[in-house]
Amino acid sequence: MHILIAGGSGLLGGMLSRRFASRDIPVTILSRTPENVNLPRGARALPWDGRSTEGWSERVKPIDAVINLTGEHISGTGLVAKSWTESHKKAMRDSRILSTKALVEWIHQVEHKPKVFIQQSGIDYYAFSKNPTTEQGPLGDSYLSKLAQDWEGAAHGLNDIPIRFITTRTAPVMHPDRPPLLQWTWASYGYLAGIAGDGEQYFSWIHISDYANIIVDMVLNESYRGAYNVCAPNPLPYKDIMQAIGNVTGKPVWMKQPAELIKQILGEASTLALDSRHIVPQRLLDESPFTFEHPVFEKAISHLVNL
Repeated sequence: MHILIAGGSGLLGGMLSRRFASRDIPVTILSRTPENVNLPRGARALPWDGRSTEGWSERVKPIDAVINLTGEHISGTGLVAKSWTESHKKAMRDSRILSTKALVEWIHQVEHKPKVFIQQSGIDYYAFSKNPTTEQGPLGDSYLSKLAQDWEGAAHGLNDIPIRFITTRTAPVMHPDRPPLLQWTWASYGYLAGIAGDGEQYFSWIHISDYANIIVDMVLNESYRGAYNVCAPNPLPYKDIMQAIGNVTGKPVWMKQPAELIKQILGEASTLALDSRHIVPQRLLDESPFTFEHPVFEKAISHLVNL
């Protein structure tokens, strides 16, 4: 078996590369900055522009599985959230749509077709709701909803190819060095942690280890097909999320952050803090053999913070 991870130079791609390497499965990573990729044993990185097949397609050995993780970060990777300027929104869209279309074009061209294609997406695919939302939930109409829907749609060119196709509608992945957990813990240690809005909006999430285990299982287990919500089974209201952060850091959560103030500071990106996403992984729970190692938020965060 040979795995191709497009956009694999980031946190998620790095974790997956190491998981496959531990199983002696070779990985090829496509990256705009291959020189910066920390490669595990059995992996290599090839440069690409994120929008075409030029420069890499002829250098890729026969591939059995493709994992498409391409896409500009929604809010950046540091302590300060990235503003949704028009240029950033264009980068978010182009880096997802154009790269996915390039992968579809490449698969049509190669003689040895991959057996499985995993298309990353996001839980913003669905409409905002405080009620539990499964894979059958209604589509949203926000900017991020339309972006997720178009991202998934860009891979529909594979519908006429006999390939096991999986869509992973993924919740924010918890890791201590990446938002939002990075921002929450730093704010908490600085006695600045607060509750956004009324705190009743739901937040869905997943521990990075569970995320990686799910993707590896999807590659190796042929029973997975179609769309899955990749998130922990226990989403929480924002106020409970922040209380759990305070419990883990040992700091009080006292600050109220009015919704209007957050909107003034973050603009359109305030949706990430204020809108409710009560997404549940119904198909993973009902149809798959997967077992979550970190299903409870506070225990999951304590594990990550104390690594």
